[in-house]
Amino acid sequence: MKRSLFLLAVLGALLPAAAWCQPPALLAIWGSTGDRPGQFIHPTGLALDPSGDLYVADLVNHRIQVLTSSGAFVTQWGSTGLDPWSITGPQGIATDFYGHLFIAEWMVHVPELQTGLQVFTTNGVYIANWGTSSYVPAPGVFNSPFGVAVGPDGHVYVTDTGLARIQVFTNDGTYLTQWSVKGGDVAVDGSNNVFVATGGGVWKFSTSGTPLTSWGSAGTGPGQFNSPCGVAVDATGNVYVADTENNRVQVFTGDGAFVTAWGSYGSEPGQLYRPMGIAVGSDGRVFVADTYNNRIQVFGSLPVPTKSTSWGRIKALYR
Repeated sequence: MKRSLFLLAVLGALLPAAAWCQPPALLAIWGSTGDRPGQFIHPTGLALDPSGDLYVADLVNHRIQVLTSSGAFVTQWGSTGLDPWSITGPQGIATDFYGHLFIAEWMVHVPELQTGLQVFTTNGVYIANWGTSSYVPAPGVFNSPFGVAVGPDGHVYVTDTGLARIQVFTNDGTYLTQWSVKGGDVAVDGSNNVFVATGGGVWKFSTSGTPLTSWGSAGTGPGQFNSPCGVAVDATGNVYVADTENNRVQVFTGDGAFVTAWGSYGSEPGQLYRPMGIAVGSDGRVFVADTYNNRIQVFGSLPVPTKSTSWGRIKALYR
């Protein structure tokens, strides 16, 4: 009993006050290992378009796959190579309301590959490539771009991991600004707040790059992280984090208060193995790129939150 009360006190001290809720239910599992349509080898970034179609960065297959909101295969495109429209190392992806798909090419340093941010239509027609690979932090060049997000104002945010910064562009590629942060994925909420998954947690910035708050530390407890790679925001402002090396998803309010978490290491339904990408639909469904299990798992919307929780639930969060 004393240990239970002690851990409850620790939780109260470490986490901002918030209404906790149970994890959402698992609804579906899409895909298997392979290179055929609807199969994946290390899916990473996820993005949804306004119609609800899901775009998947199929990393090792060097392609983008598109699935309907029910998981049916629609189309695919991409191959590795030296052409600007080749898709060699797709990581973060994002769509906008103009039918564009933005692809961050990660860990590709060969200048001939014209690596940077690629822009396609959402049916796979190549439009442009922004930037080239460079170790010099000049505006508009990249070194291992990882995450990309589009804000309500249409601005495109790219985490440039090798140069420890975020760069911001208009949707036609015009450079606007940058600020320093060494992060992975990036997401933008309806108020143009920018959330960045970093090695030890989450940073929240204004659209101009002013730090607003941050949360998280290294560890396995609620609000702690181990190399989180994915971040997404739902319509109500909740922040979803793919806590990659902890093999789970964590959810917070926009100010960092813990809401819920789910997942553990494994390949059974609902278990995760190094999840890297995450997206949330307008209906609240949560799509998780279960990267090393080579599949997409789909979860329901968050249940109604409650302040109460069981001791078994608290212990489970610390496993």
